[in-house]
Amino acid sequence: MEQAITAYERITVTPEFQELERLRARARHDETSALNYAERKGRDEGAAAKAYSVARSALSQGLSLEVIQSITGLDLETIKSLGAEHAGHQK
Repeated sequence: MEQAITAYERITVTPEFQELERLRARARHDETSALNYAERKGRDEGAAAKAYSVARSALSQGLSLEVIQSITGLDLETIKSLGAEHAGHQK
């Protein structure tokens, strides 16, 4: 057992081993960062889709653009474009 421990200690102090460990740690960090970014992006896209859905529903109910903006946080131009889109589907 002592020989195994000594061999392990000799291997882990080599520059090659330390570089491999650094690269592995960097790869784990990069993967975690990519997953976190994808999760945030998915949440943001879902929130935007929900805001558009709420805005379309509010437009169909006749709420004012300002009230819809207050509810959804969307800018007026976006809400107007959704209104135009909605009007186009009603024809």
